[in-house]
Amino acid sequence: MVFPVVLAVGALVLYVLSKPKSKNDKSNDELNPNIKHTAKCTQCDNTWEETDTAHEFCSQKCKNKSKENKKDSSNDDIEKMTEKDLVKKIKNGSKEWQKWEKNESNEKYYEEIERRNRLIELPKTTKVGKVFRDDPNAISMMKTKVENKEKMVLYWKSIIKFPARTYGRALGDTKWYALTGASTEVREAKKKLEKLESDKKAGKTLERKSTFTTGKKRFYYKESS
Repeated sequence: MVFPVVLAVGALVLYVLSKPKSKNDKSNDELNPNIKHTAKCTQCDNTWEETDTAHEFCSQKCKNKSKENKKDSSNDDIEKMTEKDLVKKIKNGSKEWQKWEKNESNEKYYEEIERRNRLIELPKTTKVGKVFRDDPNAISMMKTKVENKEKMVLYWKSIIKFPARTYGRALGDTKWYALTGASTEVREAKKKLEKLESDKKAGKTLERKSTFTTGKKRFYYKESS
């Protein structure tokens, strides 16, 4: 008597388990509001709840990340370019200097040139005051001045000059006139040094004389051998 009952219960259980769910049937998960369904984004490792808002947020986040990666890659490409190629990009095959002016299409190349210029360190120089011809240390002081100015010439030679003037404080723009000015200062300092050395060799001595002819106190040198 027990055996037929066991068979009947087993058959009932098997029927319930194998019975297909209808559309109206709800699972325990669906009836439980505390259970959250999650899924994994196909573009990244993020997981989000199965809602349109969460999915859209994740997709937008992935798109933004992709744009950032492309931007970083673009910056890497620019940083690998040679100085000559950077200038070529700005000129874009044109011989008209007006087309080389800084604009939206070439601004990133100008910025890369300036970034490299800022990496170049200013030379270390020795501070020297005004050199007077009657100063006993005038020659050594002037030699130091010449060395300082020669270092500045080398510095400006290493700076990349912008293809077009930007009329700003950028080193690439300052190069347009700074190198010429530094070279001129070296020539003038060397001439003064030669004069000092020549006077010393000739045994000349200088006597400082005051004058007020211009309304302000000035002086001149009286030479004597």
